[in-house]
Amino acid sequence: MWAVLVVTADIGSAMMTVNAWQRYQHNPTVNVIERDYKNWNSSLPSMVVCPENKIELDKLNSFINR
Repeated sequence: MWAVLVVTADIGSAMMTVNAWQRYQHNPTVNVIERDYKNWNSSLPSMVVCPENKIELDKLNSFINR
């Protein structure tokens, strides 16, 4: 049983490798979403000024009470 599973996994990985190589040969553009968010270097503003008070306190209080 283990031999069958190992052979099947080897065949599957070989097929995926050949498929990826053929895709690369025909269209070498690679589109990848960057998922390494821990190393992102984003500069955030040190201070934000909002000149308008857009919160209606009566509506906020009724929403909180609900």
